[in-house]
Formats: sequence, structure tokens, C-alpha cells
Amino acid sequence: SGIVQVDGSKEFTYTVPESFNGALRVMAVTVNDDSVASATSTTTVRGDIVLLPNVPVAITPGDEVEIGIGVANNAKGSGKDAPVALTLNVSPGLEVVGPATQELKISERAEGTTKFRVKAKAGAQAHLGSASVTFSASVKEARARLTTDVSIRPASAFVTLVQTGMFRGEATLDSQAPMYPTFKRSEAAISASPWAFTAGLIQYLDVYPHGCTEQITSQTFPAIVLSTQPGVAEQLLKLDRQAGPGVKKPDANKTFERYLAQVRARQSGDGGVAMWPGSSPDLFATTYVVSLLLEAKERKFAVPNDMLQRANVYLQMRLAEASTHDYNWRVQAQAAYLLTRQGVVVTAALNNLSENLRNRVSSARSEGERESTRADLGAVYLAASYQILKQEKIALELLQPALHDLATNTDPWRRWYWYYYYDPLVYRATTMQLIALHFPAQIKQLPMDFWTRMGSAIRDNYYQSLSAARILLAIDAYAAAATQSAAGKVGVSAVDRAGAIKALELPQQFALASLAVPLDAAKLKMSSGGELPLFYSWAESGYEMNVPTEAVSKGLEIIHEYLNDKGDVVREARVGDELTVRVRVRSIGRDVQQVALVDVLPGGMEPVLSSPSDDDEPNMPIWRRRLGGNSTWEIEYADIREDRVIFYGDVNSNMTEVTYKVRATNVGEFVVPSAYGEAMYERRVFGRSAGASFKIKPAD
Repeated sequence: SGIVQVDGSKEFTYTVPESFNGALRVMAVTVNDDSVASATSTTTVRGDIVLLPNVPVAITPGDEVEIGIGVANNAKGSGKDAPVALTLNVSPGLEVVGPATQELKISERAEGTTKFRVKAKAGAQAHLGSASVTFSASVKEARARLTTDVSIRPASAFVTLVQTGMFRGEATLDSQAPMYPTFKRSEAAISASPWAFTAGLIQYLDVYPHGCTEQITSQTFPAIVLSTQPGVAEQLLKLDRQAGPGVKKPDANKTFERYLAQVRARQSGDGGVAMWPGSSPDLFATTYVVSLLLEAKERKFAVPNDMLQRANVYLQMRLAEASTHDYNWRVQAQAAYLLTRQGVVVTAALNNLSENLRNRVSSARSEGERESTRADLGAVYLAASYQILKQEKIALELLQPALHDLATNTDPWRRWYWYYYYDPLVYRATTMQLIALHFPAQIKQLPMDFWTRMGSAIRDNYYQSLSAARILLAIDAYAAAATQSAAGKVGVSAVDRAGAIKALELPQQFALASLAVPLDAAKLKMSSGGELPLFYSWAESGYEMNVPTEAVSKGLEIIHEYLNDKGDVVREARVGDELTVRVRVRSIGRDVQQVALVDVLPGGMEPVLSSPSDDDEPNMPIWRRRLGGNSTWEIEYADIREDRVIFYGDVNSNMTEVTYKVRATNVGEFVVPSAYGEAMYERRVFGRSAGASFKIKPAD
């Protein structure tokens, strides 16, 4: 009721849900200036008919599950063997197999049981999401009704497929995969500038399913960057037509506030930010968070000064450490740049980092290695730092190798690699951003097809969460530099028949067309009568409709099995049985870092969880304490949900495995979803096990 003023007496009314049976407690607390008092009363709510169904938490399109239900007859005067009519109604995503109405003989004050068989519709008829199961019962004048929900979720992981590029004249794009229409998003963007590339990347970040510090930071960058690009944001963030009228764009300030709450929980006492909740502070995670805070501060967001200053102290502390690896040196150079950008004097650190660069160049074993070392992103960060300090000569010397690499390396994807948040796409996007911010006069040295190459990399799925955000920042900085360069040099005029000239006012932002593509579209055709090429992007997000019948190994091999108590691989069990899930994984060809492996349980199964106890090993991870089982795979973090477990860790060429317990809870025939794994920063490296089926029989 909340807090209510009562003068003398007041009556309160509460409607008990029709599904509730049991003890109902009513409590009251009264307070005035002199005293406080309380009272409580309990009553028993007992319907004429009590329904107790056993419905699984989640099922998959194509599953056929047996739902048991207990019925208690409390109707007064119904007598012996009273006929109880029981009917099952389901929402459109489900169908009842067999009769939907049954008649039970249940005597007064007695109980009975029965079962129905329900199937989740598959293919084009599938409806993903929450589905309702409604039981209705009657005996003489007594009535009862109970509705419960079951989640219909697909047997595939959520994916975002992006196609980008440039075209002249006409172009045709094919849809990349058949997806369930529910939760699907399909959006295209077209423009005369690289902004169109970001439409698909923003959608990719918007629905990104994982949550390390880098990933939640990358997800927040679009809201920050586009806050100062209202014309572009209106198109890029335009909601799907399917969302309906009256739906507003996400509030950038609220997005930023949610992000700050997450980061605060990961910031330690020394100011460093952890990559995962509960883990140790990480230098890269801290520099990336600081970079977002600086971008937000420059765009007038309310950045907490204490959070930023504590992170700065951590960066200064880490700059004093010796660089033992190239990625440490690179991130230290980034930290020095971020501090210099804020006016913090780190001259000694810049000198040490520059000396480290010279030593690495001199110790290189080949000319190619020396060139790549000189052109490293860390050198570009150092160049930007010296440029801020007005030491232009040193800055330009450090920048030239990177400029030369961007101009001459026409196929940077030929030898693709990813190592500790660094790959060719991150390098090229961040280098472009730093050049546009601090060396705008040098942009003219870049090749005309620079953005064409970037678009090809996106189209071929070389991007990931970090590079997607970096590309957005690069395009924002490039567009600002290009606008400043063209200021006052572009004009459009209209001339009438008499020869009078009238200058037309140009918009401040180039119009970007953002289109909602029909969900059933198999192709997208584009045409242009202009002489200049147009940029395009088509992003499709959703759940793939087809369950893979064969395993796929693109750099990762995954084997998924269920074992009985004897250790045998099984495809069937009985209700109440405990099974062991065994997921084996290895890399093919080379080690793979930062892998996310999603293991979705079939309908009719649930994980067997336990609470941590004092008897556990002191260094045992929380997920091991909850899931139990064993693991030879060094898992960094595990996200345990009610119908799936997501594991994160590095994978090498040795076959490693993780096991945990599940329990069979419902009778039926279920689709076994594929266990799907991908390298989060090398999206072309992925694997999945073959889909299968599993049968759960009644208990003995």
C-alpha cells in the first residue's frame, strides 16, 4: 500500500491472483510522532480447484515436451469421482499434440494428475520469446484458471552479419542467412561518406552479447560520439519501422550513467579497472576507459572527476614499470598520450618509451620487422603526444613510418593476426583517428582508396567490438577534419532564366539515408545515377533458423556430449537423472585468445547449482563452486544463466575440456543446440558442434 495517512480508520483492498493458493499474511506498521506499532494477521487462500503444472523453463522450436499437471479438487459438495474438465490453451508459438481437453475423476478433497503433450512450432511458424500455457478447470460451478510462461529460444547463437562497401551504378546484395523473424533486425544505410559504414557496426555493438570492460566501453562509444552529430545520429540511430511509432531514441546521458555504474564496480582502490568483475586491474582496460571518459568530457558529459583522477594515478604508476613485451609498451604509449592530452606532464615516460622504440628497432632481425616496429601504433601515440607538446619535428619523424605503411600496404589483411587488443583494423582505424585529430594536414598523404579497404575488411568480417568502436572514432575525427578543410570552399547556386544567381544554403551535416529492410528480404538492390561512388552498409541481426547437422571448425574444434553416471555418451535419460555435460575444445593451426563459448542447454534440462561453502578450495573460481565439475581448460570467467553457460578463456592446440552437472526435468524429445565458440577479437575464427536430439523418458 505504501505510506498512507490514516485518520481514525481506512480500508485497503487487495485482489489475490487466481493462481495463488496458500498462506497469505497481512502486515501493518503505524507511526506517529509519539510511537510506532505493528500488527499481523494470516489467512489461508484455497481455491475450489488447485492447479500445479510442471512446465520447463525453456524449449526450442521443434521440441515436443510432456507437461504434467496436478489437480486438487476442493469444491464443496462435488462428491466422489467428480468429473473435472481440464483444458489446455497455448499461445501461437506452441501447439497441443493430442486432445487439448481431458476429463478427470477426482473425488472431493482428493488429488489427481494427468499430462499434455506440447510442441514448439518450428521454421517460419516459430515464435521466439515468451509463450503462454493456460490451464482451465471446472467441476460443477467451481472454476479455476492458471497461466504460466515458457521461453521459446532458438538452438543457435545470436549473430550480427554486416556487409559494407562502395558501388557505382547498380549493386545487388544477398541476405547472408535465414533468420527467425522474431528479434530480427535488418537495416541498411547509404551515403556519400564513410558514415554509412558505421550503421552496421553500431547495430553490431548495440546487440553485442558479452560484457568485459573493453566490450561495454566499445558499446558506449556510439552514444558518446553521436551526441555531437545530431544530423548523422538521427539517421544512424533511427529505430526500425518494426518498432512502431512513439518509440524514442536511447538517451545518451542514461547510457553513459549505466556505463559509469558498471565501471565503478570494476575500479579498484589504486584506480585501475578490471577486465572482468572481481578480477585484478588491467592496464589496457584502464586506458580504454580513460579514453572514453575523455571523449565524453570533451562532449560535455558529466564525467566523475574522482573516477578519472584515480585512473590517471594508476596510469602514471604503470608508466614507471619497464616494458617487457611489445603490447605492454604499446599500451604504455597510449597511457602516456591520454595523460598528455589532459595536460599531465609525463616527459620522462615519453623519453623512456621513445628509447625503448629505438632499441626494439635496432634489435629487429630483418628490415621488414624494423619497418613494422617503426610503424607500430605505439609510435603513433608517441607522435601525437609530442605534437600536443609542440615538438612538431620529433612528432613528424615518429609519424612518417605509419603514414608510409597506410599508403603502401594495400593488403594488410593478407597476414591477419590479433594479439592483446591489437590487429590491423584497430591499427589503421586508430592511426587515422590520431592523424585527423593532431595531424590534419597529413590526411592528404593517405591513398584515395583508404576507406574502400576499410569497407572490404568490414564486409569480410575482420571487425570485432574494439575495432568497431575505433572505426567509429576514426570516421568522426576524419569527418571533422574534412569539414574544416572544406569550410568556405563548397557552394551551390541556382541560376534562373534571367541569369540571376542565388546561393543555396548547404546543411551542416551530409544527409545519411538509413533504411529499415523488410525482414523477409532475400536481396537488396541499390542503384545510383551519380558519377561518384556511394558507401553502403547492410546489417542483419538475429537467430539463424537452421540447426546445423554437422560440426563446423574454422580455427576452433568443439565437441559437445552428455555422459551418464558410468561415463558413457548418451542421447536419452529419465526424469530426475543427473548427467554430465562435457565440452571439449581446441584450436586448429595456432593458439587463439579471448574465446567465448556458449553452451545452451536443451529444453527439459537445468544446471545443478550449489552454493559456495567453507570446504571449497580457497582459490577455486566462483563458477566452479556453483557448477562443480572439472576443467582442464583454463577458464578466465564463466557466466551462468538459467538455460546456458558462457565460458571465456584462451584456447591452444591441446584438446581441453570442461564438465558440469545438469538434471533432466521434463519428459519429451528435445533439440540439442550446438555449442558455439568464437574468438571475440577474430570473428573469422569460430567453431560449433553438430546439433543433435535428446529424449527424456518418464522416471522408473
